[in-house]
Amino acid sequence: MAGLKCKWGRLICQLHSKSLCGKVVTGVQMNIEYTSGSIELLNIIQPLWEKLNQYHEQISPYFKEDFHANTFELRKSKLSRRYGHGQLRVDLAYQNDNLVGYCISGIDQDGIGEIESIFIAEEFRGQNVGEALMQHALHWLNDQGVTSKVIDVAVGNERAFKFYARFGFFPRVTKLKQKGGDIA
Repeated sequence: MAGLKCKWGRLICQLHSKSLCGKVVTGVQMNIEYTSGSIELLNIIQPLWEKLNQYHEQISPYFKEDFHANTFELRKSKLSRRYGHGQLRVDLAYQNDNLVGYCISGIDQDGIGEIESIFIAEEFRGQNVGEALMQHALHWLNDQGVTSKVIDVAVGNERAFKFYARFGFFPRVTKLKQKGGDIA
């Protein structure tokens, strides 16, 4: 990947007519810095994760209350339990020290890689930030030798399918969840 290390050790992708993870990108007039780490970076994403959760709450046709009740602390706890064995990666995108996007990926006990969460600030969408974050996460998953890769997409967010299709992800099954407990 083309880039320079900044004073904080972040990789700076120069996005104007330069290579981005092996793909030439043109017409973008900004410098985005990328860094990655593990669970220690989760707290940094909280403001963007909360925007994503609010978005899911707004678009969910059936489970608004689930998203409303899902706090960042609960999400962190679930990620810690699921990937406590050290197979969690957090990729961050910055512009001028402002967080503009993130991607969380992990590998479960069965060797299945998952894109757990990705979010790009609205004003940076369509500028290849999401593409770079996905490429970073997918390269890491490949380097770890995962058996397969999956992404869960919340109902109501089907417009994300087009983005994920660019990376070879397509709907395979639809999982339904019973609402309201024991209805017979």
